[in-house]
Amino acid sequence: MRKIFFTIALAVAANLFFGNADAAEIKTPTPEKTVRTEPALEKVNSPAQDFSPTFSPNGKTMVFSSTRGAGKNGFSHLYVSHLKDGKWTSPEPLHSVNSQYNDETPFLSRDGKILLFASDRDGSVEIPRDSRGQMRVTFDIYLAQWNGKTWANPRPVQEINTQWNEKSPSISRDGRYLFFSSWPFGDMKRSRIRMLDLQSKGNVIDDLPPHINSGNQETAFVPGEDDSRYYFSSRRPGGKGGWDIWQTRFEDGKWQEPEPVPGNVNTEGHDAFLTVSQGNYFISSTFRPEKSDYDLNIEPIPDLPVVAAKTPEIKTELAELKKLKKDTSIDIRSIYFDFDSAKLKRASEPTLVALAAFLNENPKAVFEIIGHTDLNGDADYNQTLSEERAESVRDWLVEHGIDKARLQSSGKGKSQPVVAKRGRPFDQQNRRTEFKLKSEL
Repeated sequence: MRKIFFTIALAVAANLFFGNADAAEIKTPTPEKTVRTEPALEKVNSPAQDFSPTFSPNGKTMVFSSTRGAGKNGFSHLYVSHLKDGKWTSPEPLHSVNSQYNDETPFLSRDGKILLFASDRDGSVEIPRDSRGQMRVTFDIYLAQWNGKTWANPRPVQEINTQWNEKSPSISRDGRYLFFSSWPFGDMKRSRIRMLDLQSKGNVIDDLPPHINSGNQETAFVPGEDDSRYYFSSRRPGGKGGWDIWQTRFEDGKWQEPEPVPGNVNTEGHDAFLTVSQGNYFISSTFRPEKSDYDLNIEPIPDLPVVAAKTPEIKTELAELKKLKKDTSIDIRSIYFDFDSAKLKRASEPTLVALAAFLNENPKAVFEIIGHTDLNGDADYNQTLSEERAESVRDWLVEHGIDKARLQSSGKGKSQPVVAKRGRPFDQQNRRTEFKLKSEL
């Protein structure tokens, strides 16, 4: 069966001990504990466990796991919070998805239409009873789809669920790979990260290589701010505390040697479930070794280094940007998208990195990013496509540390061609991203 995986592929085009036998080591924190929290998260963090955030495409909706309101059973459930006026609202339970058992480690697809999560609810894989005759149910991966109003019909992803625990699902930014953590029931020390190529045949699931799965309880593998970067949590030597956040890259079919995430992400406590959203890292952390409960924390993604432009085309564009006056603009044609899509091609990155560096060097600059299409196709369709492409450029820059308030986006479709003709080379001239300066440099 591949029906569920076809659904995922089309839609996208921390405590990891919670639940069943692993929960025995977790103590329910007392209400008197002091929560270290960013002001933006003061309504989100609680005396309970708060962990594993994931975000909508626009960064304004967060789904996360929490044991708040769990009572004596200590079950975790999914909660949703919204960003309003720079702060996250009081979380509400995600009733359409939550069960009477554990629901946790959510992941929202890049288009925001698929929600993956782990649960040991009724219907999950059962294993033989233990020596005391107690029934044992493993964590499995579940999938829910957004129907325009709510998350509907959560169902198990049968192809990857086994008698082991499966948690922390994620999907690569290009929609090709499904990642998840797996370990034998009750033995989290054997945790490893696994991967399924959604374009392959036969549902072949592979472990990531030994330099990723080092035997130090690797877990919570998630895509980063570009197509090749990934983050995960590990207890391997070289970190600051217990679990730490590590990063790797997947380039030319090979996984690069991991390294700890620099800056203030890792603490002396346990750090897990790093997620990237709107130019920030969101991390689940205990902060101190003696604490057992996780809170959410925010750390800005470090500024991009100022890199030298490598091509004459990019050098010329940057030179023209420096000459701009208020309400004048420049057309940039070295930002590329997939055919009939708003997805940025990797070949765009040198230009985008250079643009981010320019914006960091000129902190007063405010730009309107305007998308333009060629003259082929329906006018309404091209209008929508141009708007979405401009938004993709803006979102990339925001994810890489540029203040969203400095970037507007709009689309002109095919209404403002450079040349009123179709076909090569006219289509290439008309397809462009315009940067209009809205302030003085």
